Amino acid sequence: VAGHGEGSVQETCRGSSPHCSCWLGDPCCRRPTIRSCWRYSFRHHQQEANDTGGFMIQVVEERVLGAGQQIEEQMAADVGIKVFKLSVPANFDANSPITLSP
Repeated sequence: VAGHGEGSVQETCRGSSPHCSCWLGDPCCRRPTIRSCWRYSFRHHQQEANDTGGFMIQVVEERVLGAGQQIEEQMAADVGIKVFKLSVPANFDANSPITLSP
């Protein structure tokens, strides 16, 4: 199904109609389905989180966002949801304890 891949940042689809080819044109379908593309599903959850006072956490590995993360970031701006970024260094060891500070 078109739109199921990660895609490029330049693509116009941001998970909302009329730009999302996976929206399927069904105005009654509000929740993503197995046939929805990842962008539609992700944006739906961003909107739900924003509507209920939530936020988005984005993990940034080695100071670089992947193509999909860049699309998620643009969709977050469209939705208006607050985004917190967690930077992870190249030498991050998931087995070592970490300390978070304010």
